[in-house]
Amino acid sequence: AKKANLDLENACDDTVLKGKSRLYRKEYGTVLLEVLTEQSHRVPLSTGFSGKKKEMVQRFQNIVHPSPKRNGHVLIGCIAVALVLLTSSLNPASAQALNPSVLSQLKATHTTPEEQAATKALLAQCLEGSMFENYQPFRDLPLTDENYQRCEQAEESYRSLLEKVSPTMQTREYTNNPFFLAVDSKKKGEITSGLFCCQADNQVDQGQITLIELEFSDPFHPEVFEIGTAFACQGEQLNQRYFQRQSEKRHIQTIAEQFQIDLSQYEEAFSTVYPSVIQNQAYLLGGSIKKQLAQMGRYSFEKFSLNHTWAYIKKDHTEGVLFNQDGNGIYAHFFRMEAYTDRSKISGEENWYPIIENRCIPQ
Repeated sequence: AKKANLDLENACDDTVLKGKSRLYRKEYGTVLLEVLTEQSHRVPLSTGFSGKKKEMVQRFQNIVHPSPKRNGHVLIGCIAVALVLLTSSLNPASAQALNPSVLSQLKATHTTPEEQAATKALLAQCLEGSMFENYQPFRDLPLTDENYQRCEQAEESYRSLLEKVSPTMQTREYTNNPFFLAVDSKKKGEITSGLFCCQADNQVDQGQITLIELEFSDPFHPEVFEIGTAFACQGEQLNQRYFQRQSEKRHIQTIAEQFQIDLSQYEEAFSTVYPSVIQNQAYLLGGSIKKQLAQMGRYSFEKFSLNHTWAYIKKDHTEGVLFNQDGNGIYAHFFRMEAYTDRSKISGEENWYPIIENRCIPQ
């Protein structure tokens, strides 16, 4: 009887969705989700929700990704929403059925096969002639179970982090479009690094991909290194950009050593792709420090440009330091980190990260 009910529900979905647009499918899935998670009782349904979580997820997959025998293809953020809502809103036994492995696999493929294929083809063009030329999406490679699981968890960990970014930030768009973790296809042994490949909305139209290097010896807490935007048929430029970023990182290390600061106790906070920025919602950190310095009049000779500053947040998230360099010297501005809930009550962004110490080494 349960199998018959499930078949009937799937048949109803097929009938309703036959020939319908992507937008219609998205809204259809949203209605089911609202009722399923008891967020809405506005719409009476003549359908039920038969089967265990495996069958229920399969039903949403069929809505999102029709098989060749079904009509139409779907673009959906609805599958990701479905899984999040199912995990958070159903009873504990049901939520446990959707383990991280299933979540990762489904969320990573929530766009259409055509969109995935187009993004993979673009990635190959962007990496051609670069030091990353052998990198491919890990799901397309014959990896060992251990490597596959590590890659899957690293991808899921970083995706989950990106989805915590404020909706007002462009970075939040990275998981709305095709994304995947690419790794070195020639790598032997344990795989602990790769490229998180993603796109903001405007990059999809412009044929660009954002590359974020992940080091995932600990796949639950991958370390992030932002490479930046990659363009098709510009592999050598990608190499130059990567080496430039590495050189910049070494330069910052040298500056920190001059101030006798141990950067191993800090996390990079250069942009909105870094975990420390997302976890602390410290999106306006640089602007806050700049406004404070302007008000304080400290080091009147200091020239301050957000493009030539580097922020770090201490691993215990209690304080941080922002380095600056101009023709007159190098600077270290130490600031206190307020909890976001406390910070949101403070008027004026210049007061969100109060400076507690300033240092300067003239040049």
